[in-house]
Amino acid sequence: MNLVAIEGFSSVKDVLSEPLKKLILAKSEEGGYAKLSNVILNIYATFVDTQCLSVKHVINYSAIDVLNDEKTFQNHFYLLIGFVYEEFNEFSNARKYTITLKIGKLFSSIALDLSFHTFNPSVVLQNKISKDAMSCIERYKASPQNIDKIKLFCGWNVTSKFGDMYFIHLETIHATYGPTFTNEVLLAIQNYGAKQKSTSLYRAR
Repeated sequence: MNLVAIEGFSSVKDVLSEPLKKLILAKSEEGGYAKLSNVILNIYATFVDTQCLSVKHVINYSAIDVLNDEKTFQNHFYLLIGFVYEEFNEFSNARKYTITLKIGKLFSSIALDLSFHTFNPSVVLQNKISKDAMSCIERYKASPQNIDKIKLFCGWNVTSKFGDMYFIHLETIHATYGPTFTNEVLLAIQNYGAKQKSTSLYRAR
C-alpha cells in the first residue's frame, strides 16, 4: 500500500466514528506526536476496513468491541502492527518503527484509561524487525483479510515514458462502475501515460 494513494480515497474519511477520531487526535496531541495523527488515522481506518470481510465499506466504526474487552484490545493492537509491517512496503523499517512506536503509545494511553493493566505494547528496533514485530506480522497474515479491499487501497498509478510513476485517483469511477470498467479506464490512461514526458503527465493527472 501507498499512503499517498490511501489519502486520495474519500471513503477513508468516514470509516471511523467522530468520537473515535477525536480520541485518537487527543491522544496524539497529549503524546507529542500530533504531526503524525493524520497518518495514524488513515492507516488505522484502512486497517479497520480491510479487516471487514464484507464487501460493504465500513462506516462510523466506534471500536466499542475492542474497547470493552482487554484480550480483544491486545489482539487488535497486534494485528494493526502486523498490518503496518506487512502492507506498507513503501515504508523503510525506520519509518515503520516510528509509526508503530507512536501507535504503541496511543494504545498504551487508551489502555491506561480503560485500566487494561496487562496490555503489552510490542516495540520494534529501528532498522530491524524484532521478534515481537515478526510475531505481529505472522498473527496478521494468519487472520482473515479482505484481499479485494487491500488491492483497492493500493490505488492506481500511471508511469511516464521516462519511468516516473504518478498516482491517479479512480475511486469515484470504481465505486460507480465497478472494477472491470475501472481497469479498462486505467489501461487506457497507462497507455497514454507511457508516451508522455514526466512533466506533461504530471500536469495532465
